[in-house]
Amino acid sequence: MYMIMLIMRGWNECRPSMWFHHDLGRDTGEFDFELEKPTRYVPWCSVDPFPSPENLEDEISKFPLYFNGPPPFECTVKAGEILYLPSMWFHHVRQSGEDGELTIAINYWYDMQFDIKYAYFLRVQ
Repeated sequence: MYMIMLIMRGWNECRPSMWFHHDLGRDTGEFDFELEKPTRYVPWCSVDPFPSPENLEDEISKFPLYFNGPPPFECTVKAGEILYLPSMWFHHVRQSGEDGELTIAINYWYDMQFDIKYAYFLRVQ
């Protein structure tokens, strides 16, 4: 099992097996998180998960598999909560707060050791 992303609000240390999202400005105590299964994987592209109403139809026509697929799992991570993400799961993080507040995300990337699960993942794609 490989731990790819672990979110702990207020934590100030980054270990090699974790991605870390932390608000260094005024902490609102929560942020919204959207998680999608690997079967809804989208190769790197410019999909906007929350397009403006003016661009919605255009985005849907460009990326129909993304917008017409199963709905993603959505949750709000609050202060003191932890969220684990399996490797290769497409996700989108959105933090709410007052205008002018600063949010900084720190990601740590490392080479994973792939085993047979990666072959299954490629087959699902």
